Amino acid sequence: MVVRMEKERLEGNIRIDLTGTDPTGWVERKEIEQTALELLCQVSSNRYCPDPHGLWSVRKVLAKQFGNLVPPENWFLCASTSEAYSLLFTLLCDPGDEVVLHRPSYPLLDDLARHGGLNLIDTPLRVQGGLWVLDIGQLERALARPRVRVFSLVQPGNPTGWFLSPAERSKVVALCSKHHVALISDEVFAEYTYVPGFQSLLGESRCLTITLSGLSKGFGLPGFKLGWMGLSGGLEEVSEARERLERLNDSLLSASTPVQNALAGLWEIKADLLNPLKDRLETNRSTWANFPWVGVQALPVNAGWMGILKLEHEETVCHKLFDQGILVQPGFLFDLPWDGVVVSLMGDPVVFREGLQLLQDLVVSLLRS
Repeated sequence: MVVRMEKERLEGNIRIDLTGTDPTGWVERKEIEQTALELLCQVSSNRYCPDPHGLWSVRKVLAKQFGNLVPPENWFLCASTSEAYSLLFTLLCDPGDEVVLHRPSYPLLDDLARHGGLNLIDTPLRVQGGLWVLDIGQLERALARPRVRVFSLVQPGNPTGWFLSPAERSKVVALCSKHHVALISDEVFAEYTYVPGFQSLLGESRCLTITLSGLSKGFGLPGFKLGWMGLSGGLEEVSEARERLERLNDSLLSASTPVQNALAGLWEIKADLLNPLKDRLETNRSTWANFPWVGVQALPVNAGWMGILKLEHEETVCHKLFDQGILVQPGFLFDLPWDGVVVSLMGDPVVFREGLQLLQDLVVSLLRS
């Protein structure tokens, strides 16, 4: 099915794409994106000042913007959060060690862990009352395994929109501390929460915690290629991790000088960059929530960019939609625990509504056949 998805896209057979998540190039962002690009043309960027942490001035900006929960010396800059994962898996693990992931989760984590020769241990998210919850019992058993070194979570999640409840947070941190497991919290979707309760793990001191974000999702600028890591925890473990991460990142030095120098200015226009995204997401979330669904269960979208439909005959539905030129993502790509499809809420609102209607019409026709 994945092969067919790419084939249909390459051959130009897709008329409604319900998978796109690229926030760039929208008409309503044209001017502010140009302003962002102009910030790259600073005279100071002509001088290359390599630093395995990233520029000190930029780390001071990060510390200030995040309420000084992590001091400048405990921030690291890199090209992306994907690169950050690779660095951290190398920092925290040896080949053959284990990383615990919640499922569903970000599919790329599987590849990044395996590239480092690491084994993956799953702990499930389960749906209760229409909401995702973390199976703490399964997590405790997973973290007790002798070769587990990391629990890597994405909050808010993609595509689930799940994030830690206060009770889950307390238990997760306590378990990581108990079993001496590092905690990675990927918070790239933190700007896109629609219900109260999200709390960052930045600055958590009870276990070694590394919090990730970057320009791609946090500012809607994937092409600017800048991500960051904030380290916290006990003084000794943070000091050791910082020293080793300096050596690892010194071998890459991938954070762009012009993009780093632009960060302070980008923060000044952050709201203008994100407002068009948030407006579109709010419109499409409303369409999603109020759509007259028949024969499917539409899970609430509490955070993030994606919506999940629980339905029967996942592959049949996807192939029949492809036949009509409508592209959706099958649930198995995200390890959904049941048949379903995942759609992006980032599309043009008119096209998005049309796509949902065509999807609904297909489901109804299948129910009648």
